[in-house]
Amino acid sequence: MDNTNYTTEHRKCQHLMSEERHEIEVRLKDGWSIYRIAKHLHRPYNTVKNEIKRGTVSLYNGNVKRYKADEGKRVYLEHRENCHRQYRCLDTAQFLRYVVENFKSKGKWSLDASYGKALESGEFRRDEIVCTKTLYNYVDLGLLPIKNIDLPEKLHRNTKAKRVRENKKILGRSIEERPEIANSRTEFGHWEIDTVIGKKDENEPCVLTLVERMTRMCIWVKAKNHTAEAITEALQQIMSQFADRKDQVFKTVTGDNGSEFAGLSLFENGSLKVYFTHPYSSFEKGTNECHNHMLRRFIPKGKSISDYAAEDVCFFADCINGLPRKILGYKKIADTLGTITEYLLEGNEIRTMEALENSNSRAAKDIDELVSEVTGIFTGGTLSDETLESAMKALNDAYWSAKEKNSEYASKKYLKFVEND
Repeated sequence: MDNTNYTTEHRKCQHLMSEERHEIEVRLKDGWSIYRIAKHLHRPYNTVKNEIKRGTVSLYNGNVKRYKADEGKRVYLEHRENCHRQYRCLDTAQFLRYVVENFKSKGKWSLDASYGKALESGEFRRDEIVCTKTLYNYVDLGLLPIKNIDLPEKLHRNTKAKRVRENKKILGRSIEERPEIANSRTEFGHWEIDTVIGKKDENEPCVLTLVERMTRMCIWVKAKNHTAEAITEALQQIMSQFADRKDQVFKTVTGDNGSEFAGLSLFENGSLKVYFTHPYSSFEKGTNECHNHMLRRFIPKGKSISDYAAEDVCFFADCINGLPRKILGYKKIADTLGTITEYLLEGNEIRTMEALENSNSRAAKDIDELVSEVTGIFTGGTLSDETLESAMKALNDAYWSAKEKNSEYASKKYLKFVEND
């Protein structure tokens, strides 16, 4: 380049560094002009001029004014503290109250669940809400009556050192043999299984957790203890609720190599296959592990599960199934049957009337029989073939509907790229 008076070596809007401030101080003592200093540093004239103005201090009772690099940096950092967008707490006060209410009174909805549900339901306009990241920033700044300690997943950290373990016994067929249709989550009937304990006592009851991979629907039941016999009995009780259709409901079950699942392979038959994760690889059934963390919202670690009745555990599962899920387009799992779980415990006449008023209820004319029989999953009844088929079809349709809904959240840039491709 023939012209040497250029500044392209520095990126625009790059702030002065400490070394440059000290060089300005030295050059001013040498008698250099502001223009010469700016040319030497490859900086705009006004940038150097404003820096000298910020860092100039009075010496000797105000008789001498001199630039000091340290003073210039101090003033610069002071100005930077106030250099940010103004908080929108007042403009979005109604939405923030909505978030706090959902968090405290609706089974501790996550901040993201409240944000997504507000968008999906259309209750708030886009300019009346703030995004999930901003909500968590408000929590950090103390602008919401929610503390970080109230957010169980945010404080979850794996601080234990990893150990390489060998010679762990594998109880059965490896997860590597699991069919691709189960891995892709495109078919109903593939489950992950685990247990959650309270106190570490061999006679202490535990919770058997089952999560369906496609719909994320969870079934939680209380087991007598943590032994293989008790877990086998509890799982047998769950499967018996589906009578001769259990082969269509349970196609694969994936568990870990814990001793409590020593009898899990006994459930294998022509249609049901059992798989086990690799030793010390709980992430291979991450859907179930995620739901176990949700269960800890109701049953903290160290709390005896004997303090909770079997009905309480089922109620906890209903609460989780009723949470809006981001992966389902902020829909609730309970919405897939056209009714919330609470309806299953109320009068059939009320449910029938409200189902008829709901224009989207595909089972309105038979809702009375459907609800009463679906309740049998948790109360020991038997599902009819028609009810089970209707419920499974509703779950499958709702899943793919939510998948299509998720496409609306794709960025406009990506959608434009796809259309032009």
